[in-house]
Amino acid sequence: MPSPPASPPSPRSPTSAPTSPLSRSLLRRSRASALEAFGSLPAAPRRPAEAYNVVIELHARDGEHDAAVEAFRRMVREGALPNAHTYTVVIAQLASAGFVDQALEVFRILPSLRVRRTTRQYNVLAEALASAGRFDQLRWLVREMAAVDGVMPGPQMRAAIAAMREAGHIDGTEDFVEELSPNARIGYAVDDVEGEGDSEAEDDEEGDDKDRSNGEKQTLKPWLDPRELARALDSWDSREVAELEGAGLVWTPRLVCKLLRAFNKAETAWEFFCWVACRPGGFAHDRHTVARMVAILARTGHVELVERLLAKVRADGILLPLATVRLVIDFYGSPRRPTRR
Repeated sequence: MPSPPASPPSPRSPTSAPTSPLSRSLLRRSRASALEAFGSLPAAPRRPAEAYNVVIELHARDGEHDAAVEAFRRMVREGALPNAHTYTVVIAQLASAGFVDQALEVFRILPSLRVRRTTRQYNVLAEALASAGRFDQLRWLVREMAAVDGVMPGPQMRAAIAAMREAGHIDGTEDFVEELSPNARIGYAVDDVEGEGDSEAEDDEEGDDKDRSNGEKQTLKPWLDPRELARALDSWDSREVAELEGAGLVWTPRLVCKLLRAFNKAETAWEFFCWVACRPGGFAHDRHTVARMVAILARTGHVELVERLLAKVRADGILLPLATVRLVIDFYGSPRRPTRR
């Protein structure tokens, strides 16, 4: 294990990574009983990656870093492919132990491993860098989040950006001013289903990353669950659309992205994407909502709609995140891509 950096931030307990039902079952046990349960899983053809993620996390939580490293090596030897959740656990535990430089190094190499970088990873690193006053590196992290991965800032990242601005480091943060200021017109709380990016396997990733009250008295607002709203709009018939129009929702890029992701069908997502652009109230699609829609259409093979949307992007001068550009290149370059028109 490398020696800690000269001035490590105080250790903190990062929020645990998302878990499958199997992983949650293991996490509820003591480390000894969890390892026993893990050992009872059939090793052929391989144990699930999420089970390995839990074992690595349990070792790291107990300070057994050598055992955590050995579990990772065993995972690779058995052919269980480390995923974004695996690296989230690694980055979170490195950062909490004060090895922020090493956590950043792991984070930097993920694109070369074809592993997506996630909201949780950005949150963990932003919190560590802000608490250590390392604002130059935090500025780099914010740039990567916006321009490369197209990730919307989670609560820890928003708090870190606010701290950076308060310290006088405002370059590169101008686009986030609206995110940092509560919109008084929004009279409801939105359930956070953002997760770790766009993958279907990450719905629980931000389950514990919701905004915290820090002990202040909060007035509870009516609750809005994008998943339930998307389910109610699944057929997109005129009656449902009329009820949505009358609901008086304030459309923001974050809410639109959440709803787009929650739709089961790309066709319904596209109908909503076009509909919300024409609503009164000043909403306009930005690179986040456009990138989310491009990803949905590309993954479901809607060639004509992808081309129409890309033409609109060029006409409006919207700069898409590099991750979305890569996805489109992969979409056009795949010999087996579906073709729907």
